[in-house]
Amino acid sequence: MQEDLLRKHGYHIVGGHSAVKPCLWLGKSLRGEGGCYKSKFYGIKSHRCMQLTPVLDCTHRCLHCWRPFEVSLSCDNWDSPSDIVNGCLHEQSRLVSGYGGMDSVDRVLWSEAREPAHAAISLAGEPTLYPHLRELVDELMSHSITTFVVSNGTNPQAIRDIRPTQLYISINAPSREIYTKACVPVTDGWDNIMESLGYLARSASRTAVRITLVRSLNMIDP
Repeated sequence: MQEDLLRKHGYHIVGGHSAVKPCLWLGKSLRGEGGCYKSKFYGIKSHRCMQLTPVLDCTHRCLHCWRPFEVSLSCDNWDSPSDIVNGCLHEQSRLVSGYGGMDSVDRVLWSEAREPAHAAISLAGEPTLYPHLRELVDELMSHSITTFVVSNGTNPQAIRDIRPTQLYISINAPSREIYTKACVPVTDGWDNIMESLGYLARSASRTAVRITLVRSLNMIDP
């Protein structure tokens, strides 16, 4: 039942707990309609970007989140990084194949899209809950795939250890009080987020802090 709901949302399930999903900008790029911010600022080709997650669970239940956190895939045994990467590449190729019959799609770009050059580990859930995230990043990069990881910062040990091409931490509140209200954490993660920001400042990866502002929720001093 949970898998059916996720598929209804457009997720392609990989193994026991991972997923890929086509990004809006993948289709736009294939039709020559531009690319996302990663294309503009970092030179990432949107049609060759694979949006994935190694885990669908999250440590937050953010009021502003559009992702289907009401469902998750339980996990007793973690899939290996190589199995996740191979499964995601297979599903990405399968979902991209569906664009092949569209007259508006550039055939050269469509052919390129079947071989991803970038992975955005940001689809859903909190990726640092996957205990082999560092190895997953390394496995992707062994396939000559650059990696962006987006985290909410609640697992500082993982933030300390991973070395993606770019590492983001999403900050959704200026204080613990507003954090509790806006992010509805499963357990209080404020101190962990502060620790993660310290690791972010020292990371060898390219880094960014992503801020989501919602009027009347976390915009205190706009």
